[in-house]
Formats: sequence, C-alpha cells, structure tokens
Amino acid sequence: MTPRFFGGLLLAGALVTGQIAKPNFSGRWDLDRDKSTVRETFKKSPDPKAAPGPPLPPANMKVPPEIIEHQEPMLKITLPDETGGEATTLTFMTDGKESVSAFSEGQVVRRSRSHWENGELVTEWTLERDGEVILQGREVRALSADGKVQIVDQHIETANAVRDIHSVFRKKST
Repeated sequence: MTPRFFGGLLLAGALVTGQIAKPNFSGRWDLDRDKSTVRETFKKSPDPKAAPGPPLPPANMKVPPEIIEHQEPMLKITLPDETGGEATTLTFMTDGKESVSAFSEGQVVRRSRSHWENGELVTEWTLERDGEVILQGREVRALSADGKVQIVDQHIETANAVRDIHSVFRKKST
C-alpha cells in the first residue's frame, strides 16, 4: 500500500469523526485593501419601522489591525484605536455558547454564537441598540494552509441593505 493511500485513509477518518484541525488565529493581522471587497445592495421593500443601519465607512478610512488571541474555545479580537482612544474588543466562544459584548456604555450589544465547520470558524451574530436588532450577520473566518493569510467573509443585513464583505488579512511578522 502506498503513502498516498494511507494519507487518504487518515483524511477520510478525520472527516468521518469530525476531527479536522482547528486553525489558530492568534497574531496581528493587517488588512490587504487590494484583495478585499465590499458590495452593498439596497432592499427593494425595506421595513419602514425598522431602525436604519449604520452607513458603510468611507473607502479611504484607515482600518486598524486585528490583534487576535486564540485559546480554544475562546477567541478574542482587539481592534486598537490608533488615535489614542479605547480599543474595541470582541470575544467569541467557538464551542457554540453565546458571547455578548457591550459598547457605548451598554447601549449597543453584540450577541454571537460561533462553531467550526470544516476547519472554518462560522459566527452568527446580531447587533442591538436599546434592545432592538439593528444589524445581523454571518461571518466565516479561515486561514491559508501556511497560516499567513486570513480570509473573513461577512454577510450583513440592515433594515434597508445587504452588505457582503470579503476581507483579506496578512499576518504581520513578530
């Protein structure tokens, strides 16, 4: 029997038992603007009673790096405020448990649940203001085989629009 045959058996066994390796996202990640895209589509019949979602940031806005600490099942993303203000921190539990992060003195709350699908981290989330959902979305986070490129695909819905964001991040060497 060949090594390729044994490799195929190992892969098949991992797929059957759900033991595909979970990548570790730890590190500092800088956005590659040239490889990233944003597409927004306005809804034909938006809910007139729903709160409008926030506008897209300007195209030339400086995007802070993502600083990720990942120790299964906890993943923490810190977005530093490079103007000296307070950093934004999001915490995820990758085992399906709900994670809650509060902003703006508790007026805005992000609720999420994350789980693994075929080596990718999938997160379903809502953003609430005063108890009302103003954004909801799905995010899929994956690493390249060499661990140097992180792909984050987001599908975000507001009351009047749908946004699909494809972000490519490059790991900064330490």
